[in-house]
Amino acid sequence: YFASVMTKGSSQLLIVMELMTCSVADLLNLGMEESSMALILREILMALDYLHGENRIHRDIKAANILLSADGTVKVSDFGVSGQLTMSLNYKRKSFVGTPFWMAPEVIQSTEEGYSQKADIWSL
Repeated sequence: YFASVMTKGSSQLLIVMELMTCSVADLLNLGMEESSMALILREILMALDYLHGENRIHRDIKAANILLSADGTVKVSDFGVSGQLTMSLNYKRKSFVGTPFWMAPEVIQSTEEGYSQKADIWSL
């Protein structure tokens, strides 16, 4: 996030963000070296470690939501369905959200037991 702007006479809010040149999905379609993917995975895992340390869960980890800048900076994006994990819910979620192809089995099964941050790791 760099800035937000509202033009005079308009109710439209514009958000100025960093330009990310591609997603991991784009790179997978082109083919990439295993060593390059290992570096990207390390960055994603560091981001998830931080997120999970804040008792949050992303719930839509997939290649299209991992973005890269021209200099190789890795960013996790699309927190639209992310959620807070609380003690009152035993640090679990039960809602069926995310992209089915990337969902952990426990999310798809939608059991009373619910799912935890481990679902993000499975999706990765």
